[in-house]
Amino acid sequence: MSQRNSSDDDVLTLEVPVAGAMVGLSRVASYAAAARGEIPTLRFGRLLKVPRAAWLRIIENPDALAVPAAKRRPEGRHTKK
Repeated sequence: MSQRNSSDDDVLTLEVPVAGAMVGLSRVASYAAAARGEIPTLRFGRLLKVPRAAWLRIIENPDALAVPAAKRRPEGRHTKK
């Protein structure tokens, strides 16, 4: 494994579990949040990355994350009949 000579501030993207861990999420919960759009992601083929700058902005201002009403689940409809 190679060593990085630069600081972590130079890193432009984070792995999904690393981004989730920054807010106390497990690996599975991190990928679920990314699938819901709660963690911003970039896809490169099969590789999923989190843009560091965008994620830090969201962490600093959680209101910026507000999920549009059209994407939210209707209340009380979480189980199949």
